[in-house]
Formats: sequence, C-alpha cells, structure tokens
Amino acid sequence: MGKNLVDLLTLDDIRLLKLLEIIQTTIIFAILSYIFAKLLDRYVFINYTNEELKKMNTIVLLIKLILSLILYVIVYYYILKISKLVPSLGNIINKKFIPHTTLNYSYSFICAYIFLSLGSNIEAKFSVLRESYMDDEHGFI
Repeated sequence: MGKNLVDLLTLDDIRLLKLLEIIQTTIIFAILSYIFAKLLDRYVFINYTNEELKKMNTIVLLIKLILSLILYVIVYYYILKISKLVPSLGNIINKKFIPHTTLNYSYSFICAYIFLSLGSNIEAKFSVLRESYMDDEHGFI
C-alpha cells in the first residue's frame, strides 16, 4: 500500500505531461463537441417543445431518441479521430511520452455532457419517456 500511495502522490515529468494532455484533450473535446452539437441541432434535428414531445406516441419518441443517440455515437467516433490529429503537447515536450494515453479520461465525459446539454433536446426526450413509464406505486413500468 505504501508504494501505491507514493505512486499516487508523485509528480514526476510523465505525470505532469499526462495532466497537460488531459487539459489539452478536454479543451479539444469541448470545442469540437460544442461545434458538432450546434451543427446537428441547427441542421439535422428538429427541436420539439415539451408539449409536442408529450403528445408523441411513446414508440415514435423512443425511435427518435435512439436515432439521435446513434448519430451522436457516430459523431463521437469522428470527434475522437479528429482529436488524434492534434499532436500531443506531452509528446512534443518529451519524446519518451506516449501520446493519447489519457483520451478516455476526458473524452466520454466532456462529449456526453455537452451533447446532453446542448443537443436536440435529448434531455427533454428522456424526461418525457421517464414520465410516461413511471408509476407512483410500482415505479418504472
């Protein structure tokens, strides 16, 4: 346990470069996610009001939600590919640093948060689906 604690608290060059790469990828993912979410929202998706969503058939709403999520996953994939085109600052500073080893720390969280916050009223669709399947006595139906 002592060695693990020392490893946790050590701030050597590689650890600092990993932190730098996490910051770099967070910035890249945030910018790309924001741009793609806005583009999709403006040119691909129809933004429904809550009243329109509540009037939709549950199956239709579920299909629309699934199609939106499929498109977002495809966009996630390309955001990751685009971000790998940007050279890692850690590798530029130290050639021994293995680039892009920290992508998973920021990639999923940042992309998901921005897409859920900005994109095609996904949160509203989830909310309407959740309300349509909740029962006070039995919970999720």
